[in-house]
Amino acid sequence: MKKLTILLFLFSVSFYSYAQKSKVKKGPTKELETAMGKGVLLSYAGFIDGGESGKLEISYRLVMDSRIGFRCDMVLTQGDGKISDVAIFYKFSSPHTFIFYNLFTHKYYEKAITTGDDLEGLTAVGKEMVDTFSCTHLQYKDKSSEANYWMSTDVPGYSSIWKILKAIGIPLFNSTISGAIFQWGGLVKLHRSNTSSDGTVTATISLIHADPNFYFPLKDLDLPPNKKINL
Repeated sequence: MKKLTILLFLFSVSFYSYAQKSKVKKGPTKELETAMGKGVLLSYAGFIDGGESGKLEISYRLVMDSRIGFRCDMVLTQGDGKISDVAIFYKFSSPHTFIFYNLFTHKYYEKAITTGDDLEGLTAVGKEMVDTFSCTHLQYKDKSSEANYWMSTDVPGYSSIWKILKAIGIPLFNSTISGAIFQWGGLVKLHRSNTSSDGTVTATISLIHADPNFYFPLKDLDLPPNKKINL
C-alpha cells in the first residue's frame, strides 16, 4: 500500500497553477491580508481491487499555493468506514523531501525523493480522449506489472507547475518512470495491475473535478500542531 501512496504523490507534482494572497476589508477603513491561498483543486476517485483487504475505494484531493507547496489527501474506504487517511505535504523550500502524515494516529515521517527505475519499457501508445481531455496514452510493462497512464497538457495548472519543478531541479524528471510521464502532461487517468504469487491487484484512479480558482487556508499546507514523529 505504501508503494501506491508514493506513486500517487509523484503524480501530484504536475497539477497546479500559480497562487496569490487574497485581501478582505475589516472595519470601515482597514484592509488586511488574510492567510488564504488561491490555486487549483484537483479531485480524483478510483479503487484498488484484489488485495488482502478486498475492494477499496480511493479518494484523492490535491491543493497548492505555488509560493509554498502543496498538500495531497488520500482516503481509502471500505463500505461505510475509512481504513486509511493520509496527507502528503511538499514544500518548495525543501524540494527533495516530502512528508507523510497519518490523520488517524497524528504521526508523520519524512521521505526523500530519489531517482529510481530507468525508462526502458515506457512507450507512448497514441492519442485518446478521456472525458474532455486530449490525452497521450502511455504504457509501462515489466515482468509482474503493467501501468497505463493518460496524460494531458490541458490539466489545469500543468504548464506553470512543470516550469517551477524543472527550475527547482528535483530528480523526479530525470530517470524515474513516474517522473518521465509528466513530459506528456498532468494525470487524467491511471490503471495499474501487479501480479504476484498471491494473485493480481489492480488500481484505477481518474480525475473527476478540477477547480482552477480554489481558495483555501494556507495553514492547510502545514503539519497540524498535534503531530508526533514516527519512531
